[in-house]
Amino acid sequence: DGVLPFDEGAFSAALLFFMLAYPGDPAGVLSEAARVTRGPIIVMQSLHANRFGYAWLRLRELLWTIVAFRVSKLLGYVPPEAEFAMKARRFYTAQALQRDVKAAGLQIRSRRDRPVLPGRALVVAAWILEPASARCAQTRAMAGRRDE
Repeated sequence: DGVLPFDEGAFSAALLFFMLAYPGDPAGVLSEAARVTRGPIIVMQSLHANRFGYAWLRLRELLWTIVAFRVSKLLGYVPPEAEFAMKARRFYTAQALQRDVKAAGLQIRSRRDRPVLPGRALVVAAWILEPASARCAQTRAMAGRRDE
């Protein structure tokens, strides 16, 4: 959370890879990514649709992050003084992620969801985001060309 130490539009694209569950203000993270990016913002995120998908995410979080951290520490891959800091603050549904995208002043340009569990209880979402004003500007530009 916070301000990235880069100029506005410093990057041609941004990739946020399975990380929006961790910051305190994910809409702020998306806004800051939009500030430093002049191109698309690509978001990959696990999304649950029901209790089964939610339970799967909780179990994966326990095994993949917490247990893996402790085992890595025991094996010496992580320094003994290191403390576990990756605490998931939320497990997203598509609707919740859409709210954060909108709150950041962004919109979904394209979207692809890949089911991981039966009945789409859990999907891996790949969304390409752009500023909400971008599509309006493109529409106005195209309308202007037709008038010529």
